[in-house]
Amino acid sequence: MSPEEQRIAIAEACGWQDLREEMAYVDWVASRELWGCRREDDDMRKEVPDYPNDLNAMHEAVEKLTTRQKLAYAEHLMDACRAYPVGGVPDWNHDRKGLTAVSQATAAQRAEAFLRTLNLWED
Repeated sequence: MSPEEQRIAIAEACGWQDLREEMAYVDWVASRELWGCRREDDDMRKEVPDYPNDLNAMHEAVEKLTTRQKLAYAEHLMDACRAYPVGGVPDWNHDRKGLTAVSQATAAQRAEAFLRTLNLWED
């Protein structure tokens, strides 16, 4: 998925509306900005966060996941960071390399893990 496709998919999963319709009218490749979109709980027009490049935005997105989804997200984040614990079972006492990789995950890696968690990732 392109960063813009990721940005839209995450925004929609977080409650933003009308993103795909707005894209039909604006050249997003040139502007790289998403304007004029609304969230369900907010009538004000705001810019959609740049999820694949903003750790703060990804933190807010992950907070919207359920507890069960956060567990799946953690597994997808390990995959995105290529942080494979010994034997495939998370044991952070013995695999500090994996813990370090996950704790230093980029916004792009977190975006991929988020989208895979919600089955929204497209190869």
